[in-house]
Amino acid sequence: EEEATRQLLTLSAGKFKLLKKDPPGKVIKSTDSFTINVKFSADKKRIKVPTISSKELVREDKESTTQAVQEDRKHAIEAAIVRIMKARKQLEFQKLVLETSQQLIRLFKPDVKLIKARMEDLIAREYIERDPDNPKLLRYLA
Repeated sequence: EEEATRQLLTLSAGKFKLLKKDPPGKVIKSTDSFTINVKFSADKKRIKVPTISSKELVREDKESTTQAVQEDRKHAIEAAIVRIMKARKQLEFQKLVLETSQQLIRLFKPDVKLIKARMEDLIAREYIERDPDNPKLLRYLA
């Protein structure tokens, strides 16, 4: 039903008005009627009718894209942290945050809070650990 409504809106209120809508307007109700626009004419033999995109479809697509990007960034941050810690074996918390953001800045501008959250997650999953004597020092666990 949504797709039919979107197509009717495209044909009646878009760039090329192939259909006439009664009553006129950009909102389609179940009581509206459509007739062929016999007065329609185009300069070209063949025309392309651009589809009007539904705001709900655009919003859903935008949300899913944003969610996928966030998930990809989480993995990129974790991979950068593990790479750095694998090379250094141990590093201070703030230095690791700084080095991670420097490594990722060419891909995207990483949020410090997200980096810290990913570091805490890696600690929970036992990829890295805090030094028992110095809580600011992190160690890589092979």
